[in-house]
Amino acid sequence: MLLGAPNTSRISVCAGASFMEWTSTVKLLICVACLSYASWSDIKTREVSDKVWVIMAAFTAPITIMEVAWGRLPLLLLVLSLGLCFIIGLAAFYVGLFGGADAEALWCLGIALPAYPKLHPWMSQPLMGLQQPIFSLSIFSNTVVLAASTAIYVLLRNLLYKARGKPLFQGLEEETFPRKAIALFIGYKVDASKLSERSHVFIMETMRGEKRRLKLFFSSEKEDFGLSEEKKSELTGEVWVAPALPLLAYMMIGLAMALFIGDLVSFITLQILSFLQIL
Repeated sequence: MLLGAPNTSRISVCAGASFMEWTSTVKLLICVACLSYASWSDIKTREVSDKVWVIMAAFTAPITIMEVAWGRLPLLLLVLSLGLCFIIGLAAFYVGLFGGADAEALWCLGIALPAYPKLHPWMSQPLMGLQQPIFSLSIFSNTVVLAASTAIYVLLRNLLYKARGKPLFQGLEEETFPRKAIALFIGYKVDASKLSERSHVFIMETMRGEKRRLKLFFSSEKEDFGLSEEKKSELTGEVWVAPALPLLAYMMIGLAMALFIGDLVSFITLQILSFLQIL
């Protein structure tokens, strides 16, 4: 090599790294901005405008396509990310686990963040070093773990309620033990007089004749929140309710955890396997 001749391969690598850092940063900032607003709206009203997802997709999709065109992102990874996120989001929506906004958010993440964002050389992987090949699925799995952890809070609340000497299932004695056990993890009792149509909870009790029955499955797209004035006359005293979870807020936290900490499902799985090996 002639003295002073540029090392073209090194320049190419540096340019490629800078390109990925730039595109990853821009896409991540867009996703954080959109999810932050959506989380605030979800917590406040449990509703999010479709414009949020149109903006998120419109600004991130061209950048992702550019990454593929420049050979910086494998096309197969993008196809898998978008395809799996679409299938999971659609399935979760139809079985009632996701609302429409939750599914749309996952679809947008599928195209915006198929791979772990390359923000800086010293930040090439999360702290735990555990991540799925498809970054958008790490966000989804973290969201599921965080949402499921709510059940621990609900159970502790019910145990404290019982410890105070209050009856948990008064008027619901005919319910089976398995149904009561499920209720302990998904809902709790509140004074019906404090509820309104704007309360972000699902009513878990229905009247069948003169008897109360537990309702354990809900869909945020099909069920009404809170307690209407008409139903207040039917359900008096304390009633079972299930909180309507702001999943988009969990998704925002799940994104941050996937970025800085890692994939929670992989971490929990490894801990369980390590524990079993000790036994």
